Amino acid sequence: MALDDAQVIDWLLVRQYKDGSWGGHIPFRADRLLQTMMVVRSLLFLQRWQPSRTILQDAISRGISFISDTLNQWGDDALEECDLAGFELLISTHHLCLRRDSVAIPALPLTLEKRWQRKLRLLPSTLSKDIPPSHVLHAIEALEGWADGQRLVHHIALTLDPTQLVGSSPSATAYLLRAGGLNEDQRISLKKTLRQAQVEDRGYPATTPVSSFTSLWKMYYGLSTGGDTTHEHAQVFDALIRCHRPIAGIGCNPEFIADADDTAIALLLAAKLGRVKTANILANALLENFYEVGSGFFRTYPFEMTVSISTNARVVEALRTAAPFLAQSGIFGSRYAKAYHSTAQFVLDNAWQRDKWHVSPYYAMHACSQALQTRGGLGGQCSWHQEKLQQLLDEQHSDGGWGISGTTCEETCYAALTLLNLAKYSACFQLELPLTRALLFLRSPNKTESTELWIDKTLYQPKAMLQGLFKATCAAISNYLLGLTEVTRQDHIRSLAYL
Repeated sequence: MALDDAQVIDWLLVRQYKDGSWGGHIPFRADRLLQTMMVVRSLLFLQRWQPSRTILQDAISRGISFISDTLNQWGDDALEECDLAGFELLISTHHLCLRRDSVAIPALPLTLEKRWQRKLRLLPSTLSKDIPPSHVLHAIEALEGWADGQRLVHHIALTLDPTQLVGSSPSATAYLLRAGGLNEDQRISLKKTLRQAQVEDRGYPATTPVSSFTSLWKMYYGLSTGGDTTHEHAQVFDALIRCHRPIAGIGCNPEFIADADDTAIALLLAAKLGRVKTANILANALLENFYEVGSGFFRTYPFEMTVSISTNARVVEALRTAAPFLAQSGIFGSRYAKAYHSTAQFVLDNAWQRDKWHVSPYYAMHACSQALQTRGGLGGQCSWHQEKLQQLLDEQHSDGGWGISGTTCEETCYAALTLLNLAKYSACFQLELPLTRALLFLRSPNKTESTELWIDKTLYQPKAMLQGLFKATCAAISNYLLGLTEVTRQDHIRSLAYL
């Protein structure tokens, strides 16, 4: 075994839900199915080493029952709820391995078989098992027999960055419990790495580092909500760009493949920080590598199956912000203009839909509000500004926050920032009271913490990035409230006494 920590095993057993599943706190079927399959595989492995632990058999039986029930009742609407990245590749591997271990589970639904075949056809023909799994599959669980002991230790040491954790993952923790083929020296080395990367709750994170993603988005939230373009920001940005190949775009870390989302954020920052040459290179990378001329929108990854509304919203925001620099360089010609306008129209037509990278509608709502406020007044003429403002106000919870399954800090931040964006076009709305209530919630010591809302191979939580979002939101609300007249502030303070 790679890890024989009894406390970690107990952590997994405690994390099992009443229905027999493992996964994120929000019960999305695709996430719960994938994570439960991985954990059951690991517990079956552990049971061979500890056959006397009857609690393992009970957890395994409940997990298998959940897997069987989910497969029997499967409908592809589950992927409309939460279309996990890499789901089609992972589900087939887990299913095959469980059956190979003589676990009696139903056949894989035909629709999932077809999705698996389609996803395989989309992958680059040059892909091989010599490529570290974080490049494309970003899940070592999917590559049975991929690594010998030394490669496994090296890869985990490379990817488990204790400064860039994304929250504990039952499936990643379960994988570490069952990974075999290690000699004693390799086990000692791996345990040392794992001790440094263990999350506070004693679980382990997924093994894809998000260092570039975290840095980019923390700068984005700081600058887009009134932060200044300090020398420190510029230094961090320049160092990040040097670690990547901007001609290909920017990925969530220097080793990962580039994506349109992070590339767009990098382009926006390059423009705001006055990095004209970098902005030109990144804009060209966006158009050449991610834009589909026939469809009129951008793909997050060249071989993804479904389009992301938030990625396209970020591209619109970035191209609009960088347009003056691109025009000076003579590269914002007809191709760029056509791509910008078609993508902006795509965002306008599909605004406010839930996004493929996030389970909460407030994430995409904020992205669209950021993009459409930069459309030279076109967005301001649309009636949906007032409609969405009223919808947000109606959905605010009694504690001052927002959330689809209870109140969370993250969703409250997105909703509050969206209110501030939409308010620029709807002066008739009085936002002092709802925004003050939101700020009181965010600053409350008893506030509900965020949960796993981001979509990858499973649901996850990018904690470091969310710290930047939280700080930026509190600053933006405070700046808005400070702009009120003294009379309005006094009326507002009296109103708060009744909350």
